[in-house]
Amino acid sequence: MSYRIAIDIGTTNIEYKLYDYKPQTGFRKELSGLCSKNCNSRFGADVMTRIAKAAEGNLAVMTAELRAQLKKDITALVNLGGLRPDAVIDCIAIAANTTMVHILMGYDCSSLGTFPFTPVDLGPINTNAAALGFEGMDCDIFIFPGLSAFVGGDIVSGMSYINSFITVPSVYLFLDLGTNAEMVLMSPDNIFTTSAAAGPAFETCAYGKASVVIDALADMRFKGIIDETGLMSDEYFDTGIEHMGINFSQKKIRDFQMAKSAIRTGIDILVAESGVNVPEIEKIFIAGTFGQNLNIDHAIYIGMLPSFARDLSSALGNSSLKGASLNVLSPGFGTAQSSSATGILNGSASSSQKNIREINLANHPDFNSMYIANMNL
Repeated sequence: MSYRIAIDIGTTNIEYKLYDYKPQTGFRKELSGLCSKNCNSRFGADVMTRIAKAAEGNLAVMTAELRAQLKKDITALVNLGGLRPDAVIDCIAIAANTTMVHILMGYDCSSLGTFPFTPVDLGPINTNAAALGFEGMDCDIFIFPGLSAFVGGDIVSGMSYINSFITVPSVYLFLDLGTNAEMVLMSPDNIFTTSAAAGPAFETCAYGKASVVIDALADMRFKGIIDETGLMSDEYFDTGIEHMGINFSQKKIRDFQMAKSAIRTGIDILVAESGVNVPEIEKIFIAGTFGQNLNIDHAIYIGMLPSFARDLSSALGNSSLKGASLNVLSPGFGTAQSSSATGILNGSASSSQKNIREINLANHPDFNSMYIANMNL
């Protein structure tokens, strides 16, 4: 019997899938799934805060705690799957953002926090359970490569999932909108990437389901409870309002405005810098629980998404975990993987190597003016 595990280490949550897999026949069956809060959250809600905490001397503790959580959660996952404690897990695939990979591996994070934001290593990592301190386990572990300091292996994994069902070269936007909003524009020959610090405003653990937040903001704007600048009417300015099950204060509305402005500005600059004409964009894929129930019309109404998103958008769910699952259930996964992110990405989409260009929003000359303009609802 062969069992394999896919893991997505998110900034806020860690998700797992356990599979029964027989490579000889192609048989695959999901046995269990698990989601737990990332223990590193106590060191900050976003990656920049965690980078700073790691640089202050907390890295060893952060690494040890993260590895201990993974081992504990894997044990729980196996139990949920009805397996014996001595069941053999032969391969684990891990997709994570660059910061979480650095923390998991114990890499120095300090260079991630200052320009030019240089990772210690963006390549794929082939390791094993013993090297990560998973006592009692003997299996290969593959960690997805990243594209940049802020567009990591979780995005590469998600894009490999997308490329598994896109059979011809195409132009698409891929938006992973969470604490760190990571965005990719893929064309047949190029990959343009950027990221924006959206903060925790749209995280489900912060203020309820993110999609409901968008619906509520759109409804309050439509009813005049807030104006186009986000200012609450006098009736609610001091006390706030509960709307659609969410408690809104003026500060929370400003938090949402900053998050959605960062996302929209990132999209606008990414498309502009790519040189791709809007009519050329064939699809927009939105990853995570954020996109699962997102009302696109409401997101456009409050200015979070551009108008061309109306007929192009599709929700992917947790594309990082889906990509990790897709790959870990491939024959020879792990040591046989390509030595580059583009090698993984090109598997289904194109036989040629793609050029990767990262766009740094903070250094873009139009970012501040566009960010301010996109604050309006």
